[in-house]
Amino acid sequence: VNLDVHQFKPDELTVKMVDDFVVAESKHEEMQDEHGYISRQFQCRYKLPSDMDPGSVLSQLSSDGVLIMLLC
Repeated sequence: VNLDVHQFKPDELTVKMVDDFVVAESKHEEMQDEHGYISRQFQCRYKLPSDMDPGSVLSQLSSDGVLIMLLC
């Protein structure tokens, strides 16, 4: 799974296991940008196949702001 998260700082991103789901989430408080004031938040959940080990999930943030989650 590839997610474009360039609007978020690396320390604002979290990838964790919740039950049988991989959950990626981020939130940052209101800040000013070129359009005014904005706050952003997202949460994505992906169900793991029943035969997958939750420890086999790897995540990596690319230099251009793409969060990559792999099942190994």
